[in-house]
Amino acid sequence: GLPVLPALEKEATALGAAFLAGLQVGVWPDLAALRAITQSSQAIEPQWDAARRRAKLVQWRRAVQAAIAFYGSRE
Repeated sequence: GLPVLPALEKEATALGAAFLAGLQVGVWPDLAALRAITQSSQAIEPQWDAARRRAKLVQWRRAVQAAIAFYGSRE
C-alpha cells in the first residue's frame, strides 16, 4: 500500500506528452526539474491491509481473465 498523489491537472495524458516533448527539446533539463513544477492534491493513503489488497487483486485478475475469455470466444 503506497499513497497516491492525484494530479490537479485533469488532462494528465496531454500534460505528460507535453512534458516529454519539453524534455526532448531541452525546455526542462531533467525529470527533477519536472518534479519541481508538478502539482498534486493531498495524498490519498491506503486503507486496506495487505491481505485485503491481495484478495481484491486476485478477484480483479479473475474478472479480467473472464472478460478476455468472453470477448476472445466471439471471434
